[in-house]
Amino acid sequence: MRFKYSKINLALIACALSTTVLSAEEVVDEEVETIQVTGSRIQRSSAATPVPTTVIDAQQIEQLGFTNTGDLLNSLPAISGSVGARSGSGGTGDAGAGLELANLRGLGVDRTLVLVNGRRHVGSSVSNTSIDVGTIPVQMIERVEVITGAAGAVYGADAVSGVVNFIMKKSYDGFKADVKYGETSEGDGEEVTLSLLGGLSFDNGKGNLMASLDYTDRQNVHSKDRSWSKEAISWVNSEVYTENSGLPQKRIGYDIGFTPLNNVGVIAGTPFGYVPSIGGLGYGPIGDLAPQTLNPDGTLKNYDPGACATPFSIPCEGGDNYKTHPYDNLSVPTERIVASVVASYEVGDDHEIFADIKYSNTTGNTQYQGGLAEAAYGPIAVVNRNNPYLAPYTSVTSAMDAAGLDHVYVGKAFDSFDNTIENKFETIQMVFGASGDLSDEIGYDFTVQYGQTNVTLKQHSFYVDKFLQGTNVVADGNGNPVCADTSGGCQPINPFGYKSVSAEASAWVRDDLAQRGELNQFVANFSINGDLYELDAGAIQFAAGLEYRKEESKSTPDKELTQMKNGHGLVGVTWGGPMQAVSGDYDVSEIFAEVLVPLVTDASFAQDLTFEAALRYSDYSTVGGQTAYKFGLDWVLNDEVRFRTSHGLAVRAPNVGELFQPETVVFEKINDPCSSSYINTGSNTVQRKANCASFGIPEDWTAFTEGGEAAIYKSGNANLAAEESTTSSFGIVLTPAEGFSIALDYWDIQIDEAISTPTTGEILNNCYDFSNMDTNAFCTLSTRDGANADLPFEISSLRNQKVNVAELSAKGYDVEVNYQVDVGAGSLLFNLVGSYYDKRDQVVNANKPDEVVEGVDILNNPKARGYFSTTYRQDNWNANLTFNYLGSSKIAVTDSADPIYPSNHVDSVIYVNLRGAYTISDNIEAYAGVSNLMDKGPQLLPGLTQGSNIYDAIGRSFYLGATYEF
Repeated sequence: MRFKYSKINLALIACALSTTVLSAEEVVDEEVETIQVTGSRIQRSSAATPVPTTVIDAQQIEQLGFTNTGDLLNSLPAISGSVGARSGSGGTGDAGAGLELANLRGLGVDRTLVLVNGRRHVGSSVSNTSIDVGTIPVQMIERVEVITGAAGAVYGADAVSGVVNFIMKKSYDGFKADVKYGETSEGDGEEVTLSLLGGLSFDNGKGNLMASLDYTDRQNVHSKDRSWSKEAISWVNSEVYTENSGLPQKRIGYDIGFTPLNNVGVIAGTPFGYVPSIGGLGYGPIGDLAPQTLNPDGTLKNYDPGACATPFSIPCEGGDNYKTHPYDNLSVPTERIVASVVASYEVGDDHEIFADIKYSNTTGNTQYQGGLAEAAYGPIAVVNRNNPYLAPYTSVTSAMDAAGLDHVYVGKAFDSFDNTIENKFETIQMVFGASGDLSDEIGYDFTVQYGQTNVTLKQHSFYVDKFLQGTNVVADGNGNPVCADTSGGCQPINPFGYKSVSAEASAWVRDDLAQRGELNQFVANFSINGDLYELDAGAIQFAAGLEYRKEESKSTPDKELTQMKNGHGLVGVTWGGPMQAVSGDYDVSEIFAEVLVPLVTDASFAQDLTFEAALRYSDYSTVGGQTAYKFGLDWVLNDEVRFRTSHGLAVRAPNVGELFQPETVVFEKINDPCSSSYINTGSNTVQRKANCASFGIPEDWTAFTEGGEAAIYKSGNANLAAEESTTSSFGIVLTPAEGFSIALDYWDIQIDEAISTPTTGEILNNCYDFSNMDTNAFCTLSTRDGANADLPFEISSLRNQKVNVAELSAKGYDVEVNYQVDVGAGSLLFNLVGSYYDKRDQVVNANKPDEVVEGVDILNNPKARGYFSTTYRQDNWNANLTFNYLGSSKIAVTDSADPIYPSNHVDSVIYVNLRGAYTISDNIEAYAGVSNLMDKGPQLLPGLTQGSNIYDAIGRSFYLGATYEF
């Protein structure tokens, strides 16, 4: 029978493969079945793969205290910038809040293929079809295999930077319950997890039925509640800098606020904009009265804009402007439930049928700032002279009367409205299949699977047209404030004071509208594997198969979001116009084959020498035929030394998220190449000036967006081409003594026509610095509104969609060391995993191949990362101590003659985690632990203070739990 493979001794695996992380109890002298490993469909030992592979088994996951799969992956140095429970959301209004995504090598979550039992899984979001690893139940995991070499030819598209394969338990007899509670040392961030696993065998062991239920409830941690994030800081221009002075161009500004608004109201004679009397941006006076705002007791005072680096600054220090950082979360509040059922049954002696059904429901909530997204900084309340809410402020009304003004403007962020976003991700995944023997030499595997994810992004916001109607207030016959236009049940809005809007007005003006998305995936796969031909060195093994996959995506906004009311929509959602329903699909048919050829065995120069190759042809309905391949060589010199190398070509077609992501609008500050601050910069100043002059823009013109923001339209791109990548690796594995192994691997990834989302600066610079504006693809992404008399020549909109850039490349080194030794009555296991990133560079424009954007050794992307773990087990107790190391880096890469930043340095950091467990009885184990023992927070730098994907944003936290099993 084909799947009764020869036995192998697990102790030999531990000595021979240092890229496999094994728990202490596993390294024993017992025999186990051969297993299939990531990177190959050929059944063989995990010790016999020529590509770098890390394996983490269920026992090690338990010993490290992980009950969250995202945090488990984030502990690995090869995983860079993934989202876990302890990483900060940084900002607000995140449509992906609640998702935990794997990102190998920092090359993007779309280039990391996440598999479950070697099979694809439906994506988790219409804008990003990557898999939410948080929906993988930890109790069901048998092991996790992470391969960072070439795998595209084996598993198809998306395996550019590697594969994360979750191998789940196939059967289980008994019952296991795990309950855990944790909170931070500050008393917040409470987290409760409950995991249940049960299973039974039937019909004399021929069948097995297994079910699991996992529940997680995690509360948020506010930015304002941590010393490293409660400061509102930002980079601002240094006042002491002059050209060629050698002094830093930037400094850290503190107590940063958003000048055009505050949360009690700025009362002025003009809306926020250019004011000739101050020669910059600001509010105009109310006749002879300076712009006013309110004290905490409700009395008036002159509005203080704070210390602004330039007259056109929008973020300024101190003053009475709008502080947004209290709205930031360091940890997104998330509730998740995952239920799964797995069944299998042996049919005769040679076949097995199985089914795997999983349901998950994840809800993540984020808060965002008060309504800011109508026109440039609004909506701005226009308050008439006869508005009864204005009457108590007699100094304002007197100034209005003296100047003959019949209205004033109030700039305010309306915190009274519930400005939150609720993300809900609901997934069902069903797999049905059969496996077994076709003959004594050939085995088969057949699966049909269907997955569906429903996404609901519900935004609590308010209508601009209702807001304008509600702020147009007059007094009724009794002197009470009422809407001048009472149609539609209008309720009057009081714009003066903190949270001054009544509950009735808030209920009338706001709405809860949703964007609904749906992902559908269908996959059918048939493969065979076995022995092809017997050579002197052993049997040639092979795997081959066919696969068909169809992916569908659609986004359907609520009807109200597809319309505009009087030119206005829902704040923060429809500023740029009505939303459109978006849908699309593609399918791909594939044929693939692998071969494993033993070349030499028991020779003087090679104990074993094995060659492997893989080939895959894919026919996409979107990008046509694509071919991928892989070659590998595994050379075992002797029991102590082994070499391995691989090279492969992978083709990644754009996924449904990249093709059909629905359009969203955000607001960002942009550096207009034609503005006076930037007209003399760029790679081709002469060409830049000529292109700007073609719009009639004078050289001394200053763009409003130097201090303001422009609408940025983000969407998918149905015209994307496939990207092509080559991956090479070379490694050496040393096992100088029993229980001791060392591995060192070099890897190099080169991606051409890489699918990327360029920054707004890259879009504009790659347009205005070249002569071919009429044909330049970057120039089609922005428009200027020269006909607007109020804002002539301004960039009115900019499309930020995914494009095929010229090149993306990365290379580096991985090291892993394992050592096990008996100490006293117990055993001690050491494991060290490290990664060094030599480069991660991007060339955005093929016309400028020498202009490289460096992506490593800068903020959030240190060159060196490491993980060290030691576990001691003795009798009924065990203890584990881990150290996570993030190397130092720079704030930015720059070749400027003058320094940009004061020190341009980000410190290294080590996070220490400790866990201990005690077996109370045969059925019960209690455990407790502390994460981030030394309470290390992110360095006080803009971009880190609200946390990030690699730095711990939460600080020290404690947990305790118990496991019951019979």
